[in-house]
Amino acid sequence: MTDISILIPYQPDNGPRDKAFEWVLAFYKTNIPGAELCIGKSTSKLFSRSQAINDAALKATKEVFFIVDADLIFNPQIVKKSLAFLENNAWVIPFNTINYVTEKSTSSIFADSPHWPISNQVTYERVKKPSPRTPCVGGFNIVPRKNFETVHGFDERFIGWGGEDRAFMSAMNTLCGPYKRMDTEIFHLWHPHVGNKRNPNYKNNTVLRDQYLANVGNKKAMKRLIMERNK
Repeated sequence: MTDISILIPYQPDNGPRDKAFEWVLAFYKTNIPGAELCIGKSTSKLFSRSQAINDAALKATKEVFFIVDADLIFNPQIVKKSLAFLENNAWVIPFNTINYVTEKSTSSIFADSPHWPISNQVTYERVKKPSPRTPCVGGFNIVPRKNFETVHGFDERFIGWGGEDRAFMSAMNTLCGPYKRMDTEIFHLWHPHVGNKRNPNYKNNTVLRDQYLANVGNKKAMKRLIMERNK
């Protein structure tokens, strides 16, 4: 696949996350050959996923962005299927199930070569599906470059974890069109958890997220909210 850029926001830790990330990169190189891998970094004191995604986008040269968190892997067949959906949809959320792999199974995966499929002996801590309370719109998005640029990427006023995904969804759905969700599963690899509520900027993120949600469907207001990023 030579027509896609895989955008991966990442924060090095000079430790286990870096070793795991090497495996994930090898997975993409092996199973999605030809895809452009663009690693995005954040320069703020607290990691900004929005900033890292936008940084990766600046490095990308292809016309379709696969925005994927560094702790996720997926069936490579999703690539072809999602590109077909983009022909008639503004953007794609290519999953409806997140399988949270246990620490033990994650270690087993990393001990193996980065191939697909992964072992059917993998066990999960939990399985997550979209709900009204947790819509599951983040982690993995497929977006044409032109639509990403229409919404000016992710809002870098989100500092630390929390809120940026639903803000991006609100902007995309309002200015470009609704997403298409695919009936597939993705796999979240285990790592030490950093919760949103441990983020000292969490309340500010929540207020900003709610501004986006309040303006869904209002193109004029959404554009104004996006332009406020530059103030």
